[in-house]
Amino acid sequence: MVRRVSDRWVGFEFSQRLWSALGKNWLSAGRVQTPVLGWIIQREKEYRQKVYKVQIDLSQEGRKFLLELTFEEKDKAKAFFESLEKVDIKVLGEREELRNPPPPYRTDTMLKDASDRYRFSLPKTMELAQSLFEWGFITYHRTDSVRVSDYGIALAGEYIKEEFGKEYFSPRVWGEGGAHECIRPTKALEPEELRSLWLSGQLGVDGFSKDHFLLYELIFKRFMASQMRPVKVKVMDVLIRAGDFEISRELVTDILEDGWNRILRFELQPPLSGELDVKDRKTLKVQPKAYLYTHGELVQEMKNRGIGRPSTYAAIIAKLIERGYVIENKGFLIPTSLGKKVYEFLSSEESIKKFLSEEWTKELEALMDLVEEGKEDYVKILRELYAQILAVKVEEKH
Repeated sequence: MVRRVSDRWVGFEFSQRLWSALGKNWLSAGRVQTPVLGWIIQREKEYRQKVYKVQIDLSQEGRKFLLELTFEEKDKAKAFFESLEKVDIKVLGEREELRNPPPPYRTDTMLKDASDRYRFSLPKTMELAQSLFEWGFITYHRTDSVRVSDYGIALAGEYIKEEFGKEYFSPRVWGEGGAHECIRPTKALEPEELRSLWLSGQLGVDGFSKDHFLLYELIFKRFMASQMRPVKVKVMDVLIRAGDFEISRELVTDILEDGWNRILRFELQPPLSGELDVKDRKTLKVQPKAYLYTHGELVQEMKNRGIGRPSTYAAIIAKLIERGYVIENKGFLIPTSLGKKVYEFLSSEESIKKFLSEEWTKELEALMDLVEEGKEDYVKILRELYAQILAVKVEEKH
């Protein structure tokens, strides 16, 4: 209730300001949409700034390790690049460690992985997940939770014990409470079994595609891995000296005991040590200071900064594109001149910029959480919000 009403009040009131200022009555402002637009604009500014990077390829035996050193000035980068011939690596110590699996998916992590791996847009991923949910293949896909129900744990146990052996099963709840649990398969239907049913025409649903399969496979493997035993690994702590640079690194070099790596890929690094000749293993590159946002990275940013909700992540970005504030090019999000004009106006108006700021939105989201937990009165919050907006209108009339 608070979210819906506040979005309408703030959006309607300040969208009217945009119509008047820019002469376009189809523009819109929003308490989440506006700060997200600001992030995209700021990231594009950083993208236009250049830095100079010396990359040193220390890969060995098929294991990749790229050391990257960043310079603000071209001359310094070039001088370092031309003079560097050797890299010295000192082993500071070795140890064994247990590495736990990643938790099962919630909405933001699912969206990010689908974007990173397959370049799926947010609306596409949510549409695929909606179909998988409606067909009964996965649990509800709009969730902030990684909690696993007793049924989910039993489901994973059945599959893991049969596929790998009971010693690989390590049940985890991952979280507490909440209306929803993590995103997981609803049955122990292996991806390859799902593919076979689909290709043979025995799946029993209309519209199933390769992309549905790819998303299901991501969800299935991530969930099953989350219920498997840790991977025991060998870790080397090294000090890398390259010219005047000293860089500490942790290298995971060997798997000593299998675990969740039986399902998810586990990257190993080369056991580097001693003096290495790098004359033919270095490159000098000019790169952007930061890369443009992808759909997945922007969702992760919203989650990390505490604005937006699983049900709104895709809609927020879709709205920015629909309004012409942002365009998408090969999976990257780029602000338009219109988007920059809109943001400049909204962030420069002293009377309204508070309501469209990241800080205010985070505060309101926190209050919404308290309402859901029964710790705050939604009527009181809405009255206070209405009074604040009314005060702005009264102030401007004077």
